[in-house]
Amino acid sequence: MTNVVKRSVLIVWLLLAVSTNAAETTARPNVLFLFADDMRADSIAALGNPTVKTPNLDALVKRGFAMRNAYCLGGNSAAVCAPSRNMLLSGKAFFRWKDFSPPNNPKQKGTIAPGDGPNFPRSMQSAGYFTYHHGKKGNTAPLIQAKFDVNKYLANDEVERRSGEPGQVIV
Repeated sequence: MTNVVKRSVLIVWLLLAVSTNAAETTARPNVLFLFADDMRADSIAALGNPTVKTPNLDALVKRGFAMRNAYCLGGNSAAVCAPSRNMLLSGKAFFRWKDFSPPNNPKQKGTIAPGDGPNFPRSMQSAGYFTYHHGKKGNTAPLIQAKFDVNKYLANDEVERRSGEPGQVIV
């Protein structure tokens, strides 16, 4: 083979290798982060509950990732709903934001996490994700929830939670 032919073959081979790698770019995985108040570690079948039937959640666990050994100290004694949600969204332990007072509401001192610094929505956005939050309205880190690209609440969920009516559609 002459040098010209060798170079031509090498160039064609390199171009094919580069174009193949460009076509094989992997997509980022979708992230669905579910967090339930006061949920036991074995609350669904996929996490070890032999009684409760949860086929849709089980399918998500099978296809994805479940934090099986996570622990969240939401208060002085155990996991508590609002502090646990605040800590999850802020990335800060309860004891690191308990002296924070929200702007214009000093009565809420220590009840919600500050919205500054690194937090869950900002971290996901910096990784290139579009963020969506849907949850209970109230004492759950409103300064951080405002950082999501879309932030939805359950409307008047107090009435729905107290009615005892199963199967309600929440839009």
